[in-house]
Amino acid sequence: MKQMIELAKCMIICTDGTVKTHYFKGTMPVLKEMQSIVDGHIEFVRFSPMQSMVVDEEGLIKNKPINKAAMSFLNRNGRDDVIISGNVFVISNKFIN
Repeated sequence: MKQMIELAKCMIICTDGTVKTHYFKGTMPVLKEMQSIVDGHIEFVRFSPMQSMVVDEEGLIKNKPINKAAMSFLNRNGRDDVIISGNVFVISNKFIN
């Protein structure tokens, strides 16, 4: 019997408000793949024991557009202390720990 392999996946929240599911190439995301989604160096914004948002750590310095959808998502999940700019993704902590 074949064992099912679970690919790492995330939810991308774009600055224009669109949301899409992304499947990584393996069971754990690699740094280069995560950096390509946010178009920069990654930073983790933990908002629950189960999930984190991955952002470009220099998004504001690079003058990327404010991501209102991502900020709204964080606000609904108890984080209202960060300004998010650029595309981001939300991922289960089991894929990044």
